[in-house]
Amino acid sequence: AVCDADAAVRQGAPLIRLYPGIVYGPGAATEGNLVGRMVADHLAGRLPGVIGGHRIWSFSFVEDVAAAHVAALQAGTPGARYLLGGEDAPQMRVFDIVRRLTGRPQPRRIPGWLASPAALADELRAEWFRRAAVLTTGTLEILLRDWPLGHARAAEDLGYRITPLEEGVARVVQAILAAKAAA
Repeated sequence: AVCDADAAVRQGAPLIRLYPGIVYGPGAATEGNLVGRMVADHLAGRLPGVIGGHRIWSFSFVEDVAAAHVAALQAGTPGARYLLGGEDAPQMRVFDIVRRLTGRPQPRRIPGWLASPAALADELRAEWFRRAAVLTTGTLEILLRDWPLGHARAAEDLGYRITPLEEGVARVVQAILAAKAAA
């Protein structure tokens, strides 16, 4: 927890704290790769819509975040906090890029007031049938908030660079299409 890390730093622990934005990239379509999962579901016609599409997210490409972790080990200042934000953009920007790359129309927007009962129902269904929930209340909380995040100190101290959202989403789409072609 943040408070525990802060207390440890105050007591002299040589911790370096890294705080990435919404991490995304090619890879498994898991809850941990929310953006990749949403794009894969959208391309497969399984995404019923987007919740909080106007919300601002800081999209942090996975390779940029991984490189920052390595750089922090090599050059980070003990006790420092580094924000690892990426490009700040509305969530629907991802689907604008997907539309441009694939021609697939944007998903419809689902209002938060409608999504909340759906998340609870999906969690109950998942528990009942012993399967993973597609929409959880935790995921819903992420979707309905703005998540802008800077990266100036990480850029200065660690050489952190961000991958533009256009490039990162293109790599996600390429990986999804390549996996589909190989299957």
